[in-house]
Amino acid sequence: MTMINNKERLVQRVMPERPVEINGQEFLFKEIGYQDIKKLMQLQKEVYRGRIPWSRAAFLEEMNEAAPVFYMMLMVAKEPVAFVTARFAEGVGQISNLVVSSDFQRQGLASFLLEQVKEIGCVYGVEKLTLEVRVSNTAAQELYAKLGFETIDQIENYYYKEKEDAYKMHYLLEEK
Repeated sequence: MTMINNKERLVQRVMPERPVEINGQEFLFKEIGYQDIKKLMQLQKEVYRGRIPWSRAAFLEEMNEAAPVFYMMLMVAKEPVAFVTARFAEGVGQISNLVVSSDFQRQGLASFLLEQVKEIGCVYGVEKLTLEVRVSNTAAQELYAKLGFETIDQIENYYYKEKEDAYKMHYLLEEK
């Protein structure tokens, strides 16, 4: 059995595909597969005003890493409206993407997805979660702070194409 199959089984056992209700609306919470990447790229394009920060190759590279990954999305009418991606290695969970459609922002989807990452992080035995956020993205910074993330560093020109700094944030997981 390959590592990917082991990872898929763990995610399915811990986070099975299921309907979830968030603020009175029903979504399908499910694992992201290779066949979903094109739609996730379209969602990025909508949210990031024409830009696609993560290419198909970037998604595939992370999905096929030896380290465990967590790729989950929320869907409405068979279309993704939000997704989160993370990888877990050496006691750290790195959240690489958290994207919510403009039509569904500020409705609790990002909070729900981050709580799922926290839960799976505990399963993988990670001690902390980390992420980077644009200095200009104050709405995301406020959300992360509300959920217990703390700013630990500022990274100069992290978003090099736009010449924008990022804040490095982390969340310390409690042993459960």
